[in-house]
Amino acid sequence: MASFPLLTILLALAVCFLLAEFIADKIKINKPLSYLLVGFVVSELFTRNGTDILLRADNFSTLTFQGILPLILFEMTLSMVKAHRVELAKCAGLSVYLFAVFVPVASVIVYFLMDRPFYFPPMAALLSIAVIAAVEPACSRLSFTRVKLSNPIRSQIEVETVISDALAAVLFSFVLLYVTSGLDTNELGGNLIFAFLKLVFGGLLLGAALGYLSTFVIKICRSVPSYLVLTFTLAYGSYFLAEAVLGASGVVAVLAAGLVFRVKLAKAPSFKSIKNSWHTIGYFADAWLFLLLGMTFTIEMFTERYLAMLILIFALIAGKCIAGISGYWLFKPYRGEVAARPMANSIVLGNYNGALAVALVLSLPVELSYWWTTQAMVFGVVLYSLVIQLPLFNFINRLYK
Repeated sequence: MASFPLLTILLALAVCFLLAEFIADKIKINKPLSYLLVGFVVSELFTRNGTDILLRADNFSTLTFQGILPLILFEMTLSMVKAHRVELAKCAGLSVYLFAVFVPVASVIVYFLMDRPFYFPPMAALLSIAVIAAVEPACSRLSFTRVKLSNPIRSQIEVETVISDALAAVLFSFVLLYVTSGLDTNELGGNLIFAFLKLVFGGLLLGAALGYLSTFVIKICRSVPSYLVLTFTLAYGSYFLAEAVLGASGVVAVLAAGLVFRVKLAKAPSFKSIKNSWHTIGYFADAWLFLLLGMTFTIEMFTERYLAMLILIFALIAGKCIAGISGYWLFKPYRGEVAARPMANSIVLGNYNGALAVALVLSLPVELSYWWTTQAMVFGVVLYSLVIQLPLFNFINRLYK
């Protein structure tokens, strides 16, 4: 009898998607949580009955990084709100500061709290923080944020998302390169610095060049399908060329390509139809990624690694509060009318751990001794984001109305 593993996976995801949509609509819970719970329940039912759903730890990297992630990143750049360059520069400066403070603070907390009970090495702590530094805006299509945010605040959230995602992906790739190299720091030396620069600037330059080239190619397109084929090629092509050819960061390349494409064609008549089409594509990509996350949940993760989950959640909250509150007061003189209490709330709670964090943690190589612990910790943080952080963000923003 012929085997159709890819078709089986796609059909399973499609059925789970329809079921999760129905549950989210009837119970009124946020959709990522609905997808996650449905994926978990369906996976448990099948595996406990001895049914093979054909999902393996070693093929999650292909499914998430090469299949779904480029779609999510490209759609994120197209959906950003318009803002003046000066405003964007202010947002970018604050975003870099938040990332630079959050990562070391949270990494130190994780290392000192995790070292004794779990023998968690320093690079494992940094790797886990690199994963949860990758965020999605709380005003995204799936987050069920019912509070309408003003443009300056939404701009801050979205710019912080793009910058944090790019930096988190680079940091993740850099740390993963270090821990899987099998060499010590002295042997690697300048090779690590060169690898870091290639990850960042290689992806940035390639993505910008391809994005700029696509603005000329689109002039020969005359229909929505041709626009979609071009943008699909741009998203996947920039990711593939960066990762497979240059050895640079595919995430940075896709973000750069999408931003250049958006800036150059924002006023074009075809841009609105492209943006609407990609909104639907991004919706499905996000949904399937959360379904995959739910299918990788196991009861043992909660019973055996609940303490590790709580430690990472504590590090996330402490790091966000320290970075957010200090950044709010430090940048307050430069933010003008935006320096209000809703902005402080948005800095600390405005981004949640979603699609990119899931994609990063699902791509961890199983050869790492702490891959399962790290995966369980990030799963706990994602649950915290969906169950506590997003409702709290909505509630506080309503108080400022």
